[in-house]
Amino acid sequence: MTTLPLLEKHNLTPKRPEFLDSSILGDFVRCPSYFYLRHVLGLVRKNRDPTATSSMDWGTCWHHCLEAYHRSGMDLEAGLRAIEENYPSHVRPDTDRYKRSKDRMIQGFFSYVERWKDLDEKMDFVRHEQHFSVYLEDIDLDWSGRIDSIRRQKGKVRPWDYKSTSSMGSSYFDQFELSFQFPGYVLASEKITGQRVREITLDVFYTISRSQDFFRRTFSYTDADMREWKSNVSLWRDRLEYLLDNHLHEPEKWPKSWGQCAWWYGRKCPFFEVHNISPIDDTRLLILEQDFEERRWNPIAEESDT
Repeated sequence: MTTLPLLEKHNLTPKRPEFLDSSILGDFVRCPSYFYLRHVLGLVRKNRDPTATSSMDWGTCWHHCLEAYHRSGMDLEAGLRAIEENYPSHVRPDTDRYKRSKDRMIQGFFSYVERWKDLDEKMDFVRHEQHFSVYLEDIDLDWSGRIDSIRRQKGKVRPWDYKSTSSMGSSYFDQFELSFQFPGYVLASEKITGQRVREITLDVFYTISRSQDFFRRTFSYTDADMREWKSNVSLWRDRLEYLLDNHLHEPEKWPKSWGQCAWWYGRKCPFFEVHNISPIDDTRLLILEQDFEERRWNPIAEESDT
């Protein structure tokens, strides 16, 4: 059994996460051990290969671009400045498998504006880049996150989520409709605006090596759907709280979903090597101390890192 002094010996500090959001809960459901290492010990790999995060960094820049464009009242110059200021220099055709570049994002931005400008001009933007931490009384839950925008269209209030992807199969949209994230955004938007909200729109920039395209899909939820989401989140939250209450200082007490190790968002789990080492004495803790550093996830920070 791993004790707190042994963790301290390796400069590892277990802490209960300060927030609960869709990413944290989703990580726990996928692999409790990953959750513990990432969110209780707060670890990320040192000296990470930047090309391994190309898709995430590209998507972050795209979010900055659209947020600046819409916040400015759809000023093209604002969107272009955001690309110039935030574009990740390591994402370029010679390092990125989808041949993405700053020029391609700029071209994509102009295409996006041409595609959606007339529709967007008919919407009211209620909030831009809305950070939230709301309390859901009926399940005693503090829920946090960040909504890209909240809009009003034909009298209906709706959260809006920007995403970019290079992998859009037939089931791409299904992964979001039934998720912790989207119904949570709907409930948070209702709390923020004080109005009934039952829809969310997913706004997707689809880019591959030879083409770029754009899609929007709106999901609707009934009151029964919202009740089921609350029940499901509450059940998983209770399982998480049990492990935190009883095994905060014991990494090996957190189950490992080995099926996820080799395929974590399209690549190996960051802790694949840790799980792959035989659990003899404190060998795993040595790897964590040497190869990882503390950088805790904050879903409502200006910049979050996962």
